[in-house]
Amino acid sequence: MPRPALLGTSPTFPQFYLAAHGVPCKLRDLSDLPLSKSMSTKASASNVTFDCTKCPGYCCSHGRVAVSEFDLQRLAKHFELTVAQARERFTYRYKTKDADETILRHHKDDIYKSICKFFDREERRCTVYEARPNVCRRYPYGNQCGYYDFLKFEREHQDDADFIPSA
Repeated sequence: MPRPALLGTSPTFPQFYLAAHGVPCKLRDLSDLPLSKSMSTKASASNVTFDCTKCPGYCCSHGRVAVSEFDLQRLAKHFELTVAQARERFTYRYKTKDADETILRHHKDDIYKSICKFFDREERRCTVYEARPNVCRRYPYGNQCGYYDFLKFEREHQDDADFIPSA
């Protein structure tokens, strides 16, 4: 699935993803959505058709990973900070005529142009997994990840288990 081209002219990734899959979404906070079966502790492993450990962190490269006040409280507790300190260190405000969001900061990445501040670029893993925001807990909103399917296909086609397609 293509990424939204310009940050200022596109919906947040979760809204983009849901809309692209025919799910109407005008939510400002996705905490109302039920946990996907793939991320539920009750789901059987046979339901899941993706393996995040084999991905270089595509979902973490989305430019607008919006966080809620609850997410900030969780991150603040994880780092033993106040919510105000966590907000200042880890986020920025994204405001346009269509959006007013608190977004996680990014840092430079060699695979993607930039990636979530909490993503370890050497290990290609989340460093705050236990304290990750709700949007990250719920992704990919089902038991299938389109990027993983694409990546798996390309790796099989290239006969290279570590192949990462350029975007």
